[in-house]
Amino acid sequence: YTAGQTLYGHIFDVNSNGEDQLSKLEKLLRANFEAGNPLIATLENLNVVKNPFWGTEAGEKVDITVIFLLGVPSKFSDQVPQDVAPPPAGKKFTENGFFTNEDYSLVPNVRNQRLLKIPDIKDENGNVLLSLEDEIPPVPLELALAPKETAMTNILCRWTVDYAWEGLQGLDGETTFGGFKDMFEPTDNTTTDCFSCEDNNPC
Repeated sequence: YTAGQTLYGHIFDVNSNGEDQLSKLEKLLRANFEAGNPLIATLENLNVVKNPFWGTEAGEKVDITVIFLLGVPSKFSDQVPQDVAPPPAGKKFTENGFFTNEDYSLVPNVRNQRLLKIPDIKDENGNVLLSLEDEIPPVPLELALAPKETAMTNILCRWTVDYAWEGLQGLDGETTFGGFKDMFEPTDNTTTDCFSCEDNNPC
């Protein structure tokens, strides 16, 4: 198992730049959580290690941005009208980072909720020959997701990118994420490979 993890998952040195990058990631995500921000952080200038499975070569550098969708950031839930997801009696609107309303309690970690009952097998007279108690997800699986929580998750994901576009800060004012704008609207002269869907050619 350990060997498999190393082969498939080890693509950068976790001690790049002389510091424990996983501890750094935890610190940045925790700071965003405490500030009510979406959980986003970038680890920069990581030393790439050789990994034949992924085709990476040692000596290169990489930036990795992590978007950790777990629960509902308070800065998002504060903008949701309470009548959209009214809490049960005696419950707060959100608890432990999740909506308490049953229809939205798993946002954004949705699960297959809608199952189809396998129909009974009957003879020509309608007599049940075999009754199967099993239930199965419908095909395609997208139809198994509850519409309300799926819609809320979609809104949350869009809000996450929009809110973090210019960057994020912790309660202490320190930058916890530089923002998506710097990634997708670079201001320097760095050449990046991109692809145009309109002309179907590299740009």
